[in-house]
Amino acid sequence: MTMKSTIWSSIRHYLFRCLQKKNGCEHSSEKLKNDSSFDPVIYSLESPKFHKFVLNGSNLFKGWVFYFGDKKVNQIYVYADAKPLGSCEVNLARYDVATHVPSLPAVENCGFEISVECKESYKKIIFYIKYHDNTKELFFEYDVQFIKRMSYEMSICSNNLDKLKMPDGPTVKLTQGHDNVEEYFNSILPSVLAIKDYLSFSGVGIEKANNLLDFGCGSGRILKGWYACHPEINLYGCDYNSHLVKWIKNNLPERISVFENDLTPPLDCPSSNFDLIYLISVFTHLTLDNQKRWIKEFERILRPDGILLVSLHGEFYVRNAFFHHPEKLQLFRDQGFTTTNNEGLEGSNSFGTFHSLSFAVQLFEKFELLGFFPQGNLPDRRRVFHVALSQDIYVFKLKKNSSIQHNMVAEQA
Repeated sequence: MTMKSTIWSSIRHYLFRCLQKKNGCEHSSEKLKNDSSFDPVIYSLESPKFHKFVLNGSNLFKGWVFYFGDKKVNQIYVYADAKPLGSCEVNLARYDVATHVPSLPAVENCGFEISVECKESYKKIIFYIKYHDNTKELFFEYDVQFIKRMSYEMSICSNNLDKLKMPDGPTVKLTQGHDNVEEYFNSILPSVLAIKDYLSFSGVGIEKANNLLDFGCGSGRILKGWYACHPEINLYGCDYNSHLVKWIKNNLPERISVFENDLTPPLDCPSSNFDLIYLISVFTHLTLDNQKRWIKEFERILRPDGILLVSLHGEFYVRNAFFHHPEKLQLFRDQGFTTTNNEGLEGSNSFGTFHSLSFAVQLFEKFELLGFFPQGNLPDRRRVFHVALSQDIYVFKLKKNSSIQHNMVAEQA
């Protein structure tokens, strides 16, 4: 069997499992077969986060949205089940977003705000977008009943989170691209919920994660969420930025164990140590050679059947980055991988990498693909809040024999 047929065999196996689960993956299966699942609706809902939602009262829904293509989003319409609640124009200035999407002038005014009166009896608050040509499309659904069911648990998590120290603006900017401490704080619990969703849709329960590693943990943003919501998990984090590692050690509880790593392996960790490792916006800034080195290291430190969750730049990011460089786009189409100019500093935002689904499956050949979430969306709907804006999310499981063989080789060496 050739390498190419092996890759597509893995993808077909993943699709078959999705169809068996009947969880909505059927909707995206044809796109996956074509190794493309691009959603041109790019967005971010900034408020209200789930734990800040008022069940009976007014909520300000605020964010931005644009269509990456030849359409312009003009309005948003809001309904509670079938009842109209209001509408708003999409025309507020968002130069902070436009800076990152220079190919579309309309992005300069892609912001929206709408105040919505909510009741806990509502099932869902449903958002539609209307384009300049008067066509409409379902945007996303805000699940009120989910919030109601989770309100007690989220209040406990929120109270625990309030007791933890947050970094200052300059420290936040080192990893988030902005210095808004409040937005940083409010993004913590939604990020944990997003990761749990990706794992759940992939057939993985968080209760299996006794030892968790946040690889590239920054200032511990997501680790704070696990600490607040899951005291039963042993939490570890690592980062190659010594300032951020020092900040965590000086400001967060000792239960969050962190250490500094180099740009290349190994880590100072025993073999077969972790049940879950996740990398959010890490491989997106590492060379392919170093990605391969780290994958070998993850094979060593993960337990058999251990889970690896990875975010990668996919179709939207490559289209946006190379809109003036068709040769780079073609390289991505041909090979499934490309990078920004190598002049950028590896590990920083100035250096970017881009992966297709088929290339990622080949790259993680010692892992089984359990879940693929294009642009961070779920199989049957757009996620309200992402863990990594419009990045593709992959959930892999380490094959048992891969872990055993790797550790035998390491012991012999």
